[in-house]
Amino acid sequence: MTDYTDLSLKNFFIYNVLYGQKEGEEEKKIMFFYPKDTNIDLQIKDVGLSEAIVKFSETFSSETCDALQTEKTRRLFFQPEKNFWMVLSAAHFFQTINVPTNKKGKDGLDGIEYRGGEIQNTVYSAVLRQSYFMAKLFIGPFMQLVESQEGDTELLRRRLDKFFSLYLSTLRLKNCDILDVFQGVRFLPLDKTIFLHAQCFVNVIEASFPVIDYSVFLYEDELIW
Repeated sequence: MTDYTDLSLKNFFIYNVLYGQKEGEEEKKIMFFYPKDTNIDLQIKDVGLSEAIVKFSETFSSETCDALQTEKTRRLFFQPEKNFWMVLSAAHFFQTINVPTNKKGKDGLDGIEYRGGEIQNTVYSAVLRQSYFMAKLFIGPFMQLVESQEGDTELLRRRLDKFFSLYLSTLRLKNCDILDVFQGVRFLPLDKTIFLHAQCFVNVIEASFPVIDYSVFLYEDELIW
């Protein structure tokens, strides 16, 4: 019998290298971290490791590192905004995903096989970029929020926590595919009666609120109308 584990989100965090420069204040550079119950020392360690990886990669290329692959995990990097990672420059997004596995041999006695080949960097980099675009849509550019508070990051932290606490729960990494690269959307087929109910609902909303020019009706990330 063969056991499998699915692709899963290990952690997701955002940090700003301009903050937490003094020893003992490293946690100040962490704007958001998932899982939220992760020990702060582990958060600092993960952020420090990621920051070191990016700096190390800069010695070999002028382009920023966008992915790190190990046997067990894949770590993806994204620099969404200038001036937010932060040499006054950038906020860095990191997403680490657990590689799917299955046990080898009878009763799994031959060890665990990590199926890292099933993870396509292009797909999950697109998922990571899209998570930023969605955050920007709902809470605004990160640096703009910081500047509006004269450098205080507390407002940004609260909004990131509120947004990503909900957004990350909607991610279905194991179902991500080429459609995510092109930011595509799936249609949800419905029978005529249910579709007409959905269309009627949209028509009522548009009639009640003339300010609405265009509408889209989605159910669990799939397009109905």
